[in-house]
Amino acid sequence: GEDTTLDFGGDVFTVKKCDLMHLVYFTRMSGNEGIMRARWRFSGPAFTSMELIDNEKTAVRFVDEHTIGIEVEKTHFLSVTGTAAEELGTLPEFTALDGSTWVRLYEWKTKVYCTSEVDTVGSLPSMTYVPDARLKATMKSASSNEDVAERCVNVEVFHEGRGSASYTLEEVEIVKDYQPQPWRPWVGIEEGWDSIELALQWESLPSIEECPVLVWDPVFHALPASRGTSDDGDLDINGGGTGNCVKPWFVVFLSLVVVLGATII
Repeated sequence: GEDTTLDFGGDVFTVKKCDLMHLVYFTRMSGNEGIMRARWRFSGPAFTSMELIDNEKTAVRFVDEHTIGIEVEKTHFLSVTGTAAEELGTLPEFTALDGSTWVRLYEWKTKVYCTSEVDTVGSLPSMTYVPDARLKATMKSASSNEDVAERCVNVEVFHEGRGSASYTLEEVEIVKDYQPQPWRPWVGIEEGWDSIELALQWESLPSIEECPVLVWDPVFHALPASRGTSDDGDLDINGGGTGNCVKPWFVVFLSLVVVLGATII
């Protein structure tokens, strides 16, 4: 397999051969103007999702003006997953201001597109880029004094029920300072919260009549072939046996929650 170039309504988008790209279609409804929740849970044979995201070692970050990513501190990632440094291959890396290095597992463009087509499995729909749209992202996470005082992170306190219990939780804004915003557990209520959950809201959108369906593009970064390959040495991320890309030996679950009208392909 080779890199693929796609045309998103005149916007050229390159997908690397070891990446897995989804398209999310969001059918807008009156009273729900482009808000969705997305939850990522990571796990593998040798570790749990909580082990990977704990200790403030998994973060969400504005990678650039038009990209948001989920990243794991590199040393922690190697330790928890049992990966050797030389096996990271083409996983994007980032060095933060504090000198820590992070590897990116997931990313998506903050750009959003309009379409009226939803039955286009196997081909891209006809899409139009919305240049004035702005994405606001928040994460269910405890906050720190540093977040508020030094990074000017907005924090919203809310209550959430699970079964017969009710919890007081926080949601923190992902600010565009291009530094990692770590996921932090809430004191005393860690069990059951083992995923990165974001609220994504696009603002300044055209009317529903002009733009009935939003399209966006999450991408999962796979590792190059180094373990778990098939007999011929090749295994793509879909298990098809081509492309010199290893099938992820840890699993990423992406689910869209608390929103009506969302489809992921």
